[in-house]
Amino acid sequence: MLVNLERTRNLMEQYGLDALIATHPHNVFYLSGFPIHPIYEGPPCPCLWNTPVYVVLPIEKNIEPTIIIPKIQLDYYFACNSWIKDFRCYGEFYVFKADDVDPAKLSPLEVNLMGAISDTPTPTITEVLIKVIEEKGLSKGHLGLDERGLTIDVYENIKHKLSDATIVNSSGFFYEMKIVKTSEEISRIRRGAEINTKAIRAVIESISPGVTEKDLNELYALTVMNEGAYGTNKLANRARRSQEGHFIKKRP
Repeated sequence: MLVNLERTRNLMEQYGLDALIATHPHNVFYLSGFPIHPIYEGPPCPCLWNTPVYVVLPIEKNIEPTIIIPKIQLDYYFACNSWIKDFRCYGEFYVFKADDVDPAKLSPLEVNLMGAISDTPTPTITEVLIKVIEEKGLSKGHLGLDERGLTIDVYENIKHKLSDATIVNSSGFFYEMKIVKTSEEISRIRRGAEINTKAIRAVIESISPGVTEKDLNELYALTVMNEGAYGTNKLANRARRSQEGHFIKKRP
């Protein structure tokens, strides 16, 4: 777990917050462990980065936190083994179950996924969020809303639907919350630095006449993946956009 729940709830008490609502992918991942990785920003998998996921964390320990995910990412949820067990789905995604499936041959992940799949239509993420807030008795509370992951219209819609609540923009709160690193964060930072150093050394050792920038970027990405990590490489994105003609050329 990345988040320090005790410190987070102490900060929530200082700021007078009854619950946090995480919406930005980084903050969702920090609170829940749900894998919204920045590697998915842009091609080839833009849907995973741009598909919203929310987390509701009440200050009271006896009120269970909730993660709100699209149906299409149920497999990600079960695979990541998030500490948040109350999950709610939204959106339409159709999965067809074979009639001859033998439950005894399914893995635990597959069993959970099969049990969670439903053909029942589900509401929008905003509607699910409002329902969760109401269920947990927070509709008149002080709510820290992470505005960074919301469009203006969605933000205004949430405020309208929760008109009895006091909405506090909380992107700054999340920043303060994450200033003090947990042991798990420190471990991951160290491991990430080791993997990045190894990948950079591989790239440097491969530089020679005739080797292209594309070749080096592919080597970097492959080295990172072979170490079991996800990577983002803005240089690779730049090279790809340049090839696709996405750069705006300056006027002469």
